[in-house]
Amino acid sequence: MDLTEYLLPVSGEVQLFLWSILLGVPLGMLYDCFRLLRTAIPHHGIMVFAEDTLFMLLSALMLECYGVMCARGAVRYYYAAGALAGFSMYLLTVGAVTRRLMHRSRRIIVKILRGMVRISRQIAKNLHGIIRKSHKTAKTAKK
Repeated sequence: MDLTEYLLPVSGEVQLFLWSILLGVPLGMLYDCFRLLRTAIPHHGIMVFAEDTLFMLLSALMLECYGVMCARGAVRYYYAAGALAGFSMYLLTVGAVTRRLMHRSRRIIVKILRGMVRISRQIAKNLHGIIRKSHKTAKTAKK
């Protein structure tokens, strides 16, 4: 096995680092999705822990996929550092704007989610009534 096939020139390593910075942007967007969910619906500590764990697993999966797809299967620490830098830059720029917008539009988001919950409860109630009627009909048909 020739190890030189795994070695990249310095320019290739720099390019992979710069691309890993761009990998941080979708991670920031994913974090914003979790943040939007937390803003709209108050969470218990256990749910926050579960969401954070899911975010960390998805981040690790994205970093691993990046290493496999773009870096010939090699995952280096500077890929993670680049992704963290991109994530931080996203949060300090676009993320700050989205955070302000989320706090301002929280009432609208809560109203929309409450309406969706109300509609889904009504649908479930109607389905339950239909099932009960069909169950009674089936019982009378057996007799």
